[in-house]
Amino acid sequence: MGEDTPAYWLCQKVIASLGEIGTPEALECLRRMTASSWPDAVRWHAAVELENEEELGFDEDRMLA
Repeated sequence: MGEDTPAYWLCQKVIASLGEIGTPEALECLRRMTASSWPDAVRWHAAVELENEEELGFDEDRMLA
């Protein structure tokens, strides 16, 4: 992996932490992470934390493959 490759494991930890914090500000950060400018893996994990992955059109089987 290159140095500028996203550390998805770190993103997952941040996403889970924001979900646990659960304040409006934390949830807004998660909502911003579902934007198309983020890589699909990050977007999907943020959407799962927000429980709106189906609304955003994510296919769980494809994301976990």
